[in-house]
Amino acid sequence: MRTLRWSSAGHSPPVITSPGGQARCLSVGLELPLGVGIAVPRRDHLDPVPAGSTVVLFTDGLIECSREWIDTGLERLVALAEEHADLPLRSFVQAVSDRHPSDGHDDLAVLLARTPTGPV
Repeated sequence: MRTLRWSSAGHSPPVITSPGGQARCLSVGLELPLGVGIAVPRRDHLDPVPAGSTVVLFTDGLIECSREWIDTGLERLVALAEEHADLPLRSFVQAVSDRHPSDGHDDLAVLLARTPTGPV
């Protein structure tokens, strides 16, 4: 088992999809964005990542839309991640980005990383 060490700068937390399709959004409290002029220390978060899991990092353009709550977009991303968990990474990111709700006014970036299935 591997561990993901991550920190938030005001972005949505990562989504982790395990082999076979169970996805979860990592939980984090509200953290300030970078560059707001307030010096606060960043907290590191540690989460287990089973072998063969996919970590999904993304900008808010993937889940944000003026017509709905951002939580609705995040729930949709988790459902899409579950549906496409076993696809090759290129197909996975294409499937997820093709179904985003954006109205075209925000940028969109998605980064996927899949942990190896062999020994650590």
